[in-house]
Amino acid sequence: MFEGINFGVMDIVIIVFLVLSVFWGLITGFNKKKLTSFATEVGFVVTYFFGSPLSHFIAQTDLSYHIQNAYHGLLPTTEAFTAASVYTTDVTAGKNQIATALNEINIPGLFHGFVINNIQDASGSVGDAIASSFASLTIIAVVYIVLFLVTFILVKAILSPLWKEGSLFGEDGKTLMGRIAGVIARVAKSTITLITAMIVLTLVAQISAHFGYTGIQDFIDQDLNVAEANGFSIARLFYSTASNLFQWISTNTAAITGA
Repeated sequence: MFEGINFGVMDIVIIVFLVLSVFWGLITGFNKKKLTSFATEVGFVVTYFFGSPLSHFIAQTDLSYHIQNAYHGLLPTTEAFTAASVYTTDVTAGKNQIATALNEINIPGLFHGFVINNIQDASGSVGDAIASSFASLTIIAVVYIVLFLVTFILVKAILSPLWKEGSLFGEDGKTLMGRIAGVIARVAKSTITLITAMIVLTLVAQISAHFGYTGIQDFIDQDLNVAEANGFSIARLFYSTASNLFQWISTNTAAITGA
């Protein structure tokens, strides 16, 4: 029955944690006080999974072109901006060009890497390259904010009526459906908590390894059987998800700092 399933220490901890979450969700139900936090969590999850592809799709439309032109019209017409960009042929020199132009409009060096890593068109002038980055960043910011707000509002609007007397969840959220919804909400929250814990564990392991101590990473590799990855492991599933998310965070942080 359990053939192909490898249970390590972290598997057991996660299973126990999730089982307790199920029982806690059944006991407490899904009262209306939890709606705001639940809507926030759903908003973040939807934004994380759909924000990037939606931003990329919009960036391929004429809207991106119009936004880029609008930014281009606001940029100075000095030599730093009108010079031909060499970013596509000489990345280092191109970065220096863009940094010089950004300094001219008083954008702190902390954000230079963020601008450079979001350039969409470096085939024209330096101003064109910077305008394309500003357009991309604007689309990303607007899409993420709007997607989160729309999801948040929709979740609250759809679920709010369900707490009336005699309704699906009941006033105290402890009808059968209320308890089922409580389990779903509690497990979702526990899943986010576990992924966050795995991200922290990954970060601690990397920092420790940087200073020459590999005990934490060795424990992770051994407990999750990372090298062979045979069979199903719920801890490995969480660890892989956390690692992917950690990589996503690291990439964006590197873009902000210019690392």
